[in-house]
Amino acid sequence: MDDAVETGFWRLLRTGSRPVDLVGLVAVPVVLVAVYALPTGVKRGLVFDYTHPTLLSAYTAHFVHFDPTHLLVNLGSYLLLAPTAYALAVFAGEQARFRVVFVVLVTALPVTLSALNLAVVRPRIGYGFSGLSMGLLAVTGLLVVEYTAQTLSAGWCSRADAPLVFFVEATLIALAVRPHTTATLAVAAGAAVVAAGYAVAVGRRARAADSLLHPTARRPGFAELAVVACVALAGFPAVAFPANPTGDGTVLNLYTHLLGFAVTFVAAYSLPEIDA
Repeated sequence: MDDAVETGFWRLLRTGSRPVDLVGLVAVPVVLVAVYALPTGVKRGLVFDYTHPTLLSAYTAHFVHFDPTHLLVNLGSYLLLAPTAYALAVFAGEQARFRVVFVVLVTALPVTLSALNLAVVRPRIGYGFSGLSMGLLAVTGLLVVEYTAQTLSAGWCSRADAPLVFFVEATLIALAVRPHTTATLAVAAGAAVVAAGYAVAVGRRARAADSLLHPTARRPGFAELAVVACVALAGFPAVAFPANPTGDGTVLNLYTHLLGFAVTFVAAYSLPEIDA
């Protein structure tokens, strides 16, 4: 390993990480695998029945998977997004806020998403971690802006620019939903216009700055982390909103996916600064 990387990026990541955070991050995939290993009859009792909802199943359903592909997709999504978001938080000095958001995401968001799904009662059951994965995508989007502000930019980016990422993601989500309709294309166009407005404002500040990049951005590992986060942000909507959301008698709950992203982003963005 390159000495500059070891003494810079990785050393700072290790010293900025806390064991309690790592335990929390590891606990989620352990729970997902453990629940998947339960007998099918037990898991059926944990899913969320829209016509006979319970508070317990409103929570447990989000950790239930019956199909190995479904589990692996959600595990892969988590293992990409959660460590990336945490690394961004460490370098941005946002570990405390990340900790609060993460705890809320795995404790309160499941029940919130289930409750919001009751707005349209359907003779159907719901289960799976996808809505929480979209919440992690929102956290990653917010943190990549804070990371850029604290680590990469020379003062032209700030946390207030986070809505740019929100509206870019909204554009990508609307374009990913199939079939394209007048409504989805209108949402995509509207979100793209708002995103372009934010991008123009950020671009003007960047051009007016004496320097574009913070010295840290030129050190190995730091720009690469932002690239990984941006690739995840750009590609994940296509995974969460596939062209064919049906298969094997199941239908992806795209409504939950959208709610997971939007609710988490707004809540995390509204959270005030927390001292570590």
